[in-house]
Amino acid sequence: MVKATGKIRLDSISQKYRDEAVEIEIVSYAARRDWTMMKDVDPMWFSIAPLRDIAVAVRKMRSTVSRGAMLSYLKNETKIENPKITAEVLRRVYTGNVPSEKAVKSSLDQLVELFERRNILAGIRNVLEKVSNGRFDVTRTKQVLKELSNGAHRNGHELSVGYVEGLRDRMVLVKHRAVDPLTDGVLTGIAPFDNLSGGLIAPEYGVIAGVPASGKSVMMECFAVQAWRNDKSALYISGEMPYMDLAFRVDSTVTGIDNMRFRLGLLRGPDFRKWRSSVEQEGEAHKGFFEIASFPNGFCADDIATLIERLEQKHDSKVDLVCIDHLHLMSANQASGLSNRDWKSQEQVIGQVKQLCETKKLCVWTAVHVDEDGESAATLKTHNIKYAKAIGESAPIVVGLVRTMDDSLENVLEMQILKMRNTPISNRPIILRPNLKVMRIHEEVIQRVKSLRSIEPETGDPRVAKKQRSGKGALQDA
Repeated sequence: MVKATGKIRLDSISQKYRDEAVEIEIVSYAARRDWTMMKDVDPMWFSIAPLRDIAVAVRKMRSTVSRGAMLSYLKNETKIENPKITAEVLRRVYTGNVPSEKAVKSSLDQLVELFERRNILAGIRNVLEKVSNGRFDVTRTKQVLKELSNGAHRNGHELSVGYVEGLRDRMVLVKHRAVDPLTDGVLTGIAPFDNLSGGLIAPEYGVIAGVPASGKSVMMECFAVQAWRNDKSALYISGEMPYMDLAFRVDSTVTGIDNMRFRLGLLRGPDFRKWRSSVEQEGEAHKGFFEIASFPNGFCADDIATLIERLEQKHDSKVDLVCIDHLHLMSANQASGLSNRDWKSQEQVIGQVKQLCETKKLCVWTAVHVDEDGESAATLKTHNIKYAKAIGESAPIVVGLVRTMDDSLENVLEMQILKMRNTPISNRPIILRPNLKVMRIHEEVIQRVKSLRSIEPETGDPRVAKKQRSGKGALQDA
């Protein structure tokens, strides 16, 4: 009697603790916007088989995927027990708006809570069934109840992972990078730097230091364009320049037309045709998107996060790279009573930028000024960065832009690597050949690199090393 009554009642109650709308929302977000969501989700949390199958597929493919491709994968890799139910689930997953990241996180909490309730009820039912059958094992019962009390295992909330236990995940990641290095790294297009660093890999952020007008903003703009040309999605944010000025600078980079001709209105008929065709061709050629934003009245990490959510919903694709011009113009998310010129406030800002990288799974490049000593230094150090205690010490990659008198005569710019975690720092600077008339920080930028292994190491100093081949991989005028 205990067995029958207990089983019927508990199964009936268990069905109350499932919400298909919540489950559909999470799977839709992972399949259509950000597959990495599934890294933190156990497929068994979902209450129906088709959603579990889709969750497993997203994790295995490690990418967002179209409805047709998902159906094809399920047919080839999964035993579909009821095609009609699977088709209906896919329809619901791939129709309607993709939820925001904030909404999905809330739904994920609900999913875990519902799963834990169903799991506890199932565990209690199993214990009661054993009791009714006269097979009550005290030790096993205690173990079952202890396991139920631990709750669902959430990877996204782990504070530690065993070194040995995590080996398999590390090996999978390295093998994945060997097959497709561009999948994770956001390359800058500056061959020697990418060869050393492998580009930025989420959730990293890099800092560009230099005196005013040294080319920091142009470098970040070129990084964003380069990411876009490599089928990543980029967002360029400025706290000092209006949108039109930013867009004209990108027009100059893309078309090869002198930036001042946009400013002074000196374009003629052929220039307009070249302008239009170049920009339209770029837009059609790339899978990702490129957005420009201006915050003339100040901004903080929360403003950027809100903008990213809106853009990802608009384009149905995640942002890979954010370029912030400049970090010291940002304020902390919450009023702290500190000026944003105070290093303590900057410490809060950089902490929030790091959190943004982590939560959004993206890369960030930003720029900062140097102090008075750095303004006259031929070789920069991390302590020359303004607010160095807050910024320089926490950034994984820091580069400095320096132009000495000799550099000016030769029309070159030194990119000095001040800090790079896990990689030996070169004693020699990387020599850039800027063309600021068309807003290009380095005329030898490689537009698209199929593999980091195809990048040949370049010399750091053309004055003492073998002369490099000129024009290799250079940006071509449209």
